[in-house]
Amino acid sequence: MTNGTFDKDEFWTALGRLYDETLQLKASIGELHVLIDHDHQSMIELRESIERDHLSIVELRASTNDLFRIASIHQQSLIDCEESQIQHQDVLRKHEKRHDRTEVTVEAILEDLRRHRENRPSA
Repeated sequence: MTNGTFDKDEFWTALGRLYDETLQLKASIGELHVLIDHDHQSMIELRESIERDHLSIVELRASTNDLFRIASIHQQSLIDCEESQIQHQDVLRKHEKRHDRTEVTVEAILEDLRRHRENRPSA
């Protein structure tokens, strides 16, 4: 710059640098748009993944609740079976007692018959 005027060569050189920097800025902005689009797509995929995971968790919770309900029913069934088994054992003991008494009674009758025959005179 001399006496307030610009040299043509300096002007064109400065304009060339400004043009090059503008192209670089434009390229950088384009790269940023690509990155932003990629990030946006990644966020969409992440959101979809989170929604799928949430649905899986909801289904898992429902399945777990079903398993707990089934386990509770099964546990009650086992308790009922144990109670039934105890009742059957009681009935079995009563029958065994009756059987033992019947055996004792039959043995006593047979013993009485034997004694009676022994005491009876032979003909």
